[in-house]
Amino acid sequence: FRSAANEFLERARRAEPAITRSVQQIAGNIEGSDLVGLEYRLKTDDSFKRKLATAIEDNPDMPVTELLADMKDSVRYTMQVDTEKYTSGVHDAIQALQSNGYDCVKFKNTWDSSGYQGINSMWRDPATGHVFEVQFHTGESFDAKMTTHELYERSRLPGVDDETRRDLDRQQ
Repeated sequence: FRSAANEFLERARRAEPAITRSVQQIAGNIEGSDLVGLEYRLKTDDSFKRKLATAIEDNPDMPVTELLADMKDSVRYTMQVDTEKYTSGVHDAIQALQSNGYDCVKFKNTWDSSGYQGINSMWRDPATGHVFEVQFHTGESFDAKMTTHELYERSRLPGVDDETRRDLDRQQ
């Protein structure tokens, strides 16, 4: 599993610079938006391997290659959009991503749920085939995400029982 994870992470590191340039350009062209947390654009090796280990524990019969194919946040971005321009900013960003050849793999809007508030989207880079994440936040939702991130991380550790996970999710 470590060898496959290392190869996957190396592909992510090779794909990241071009994706970053493109996403920066897109965000720069949308009034009231900015990329925040860019220093976290590459998931750390430890975090990635911990997430993969949890997936293996939860799905012991699934091949590692399939589990890796579902790891869509090894390269990730957070676009923060001014609250009053959020809807149009997200719409413009989606249009720009599609115009740049990125295919939307997954789109999850959690504004109507309790806990995490925002939009998480996954996109396939046409040049490398690598899937990356773009989160869309307002300043307030980004601050809330960062404040509760430790709870989120704890809830995703291998071996966390369902009751503890529900409690951590509730606290978020």
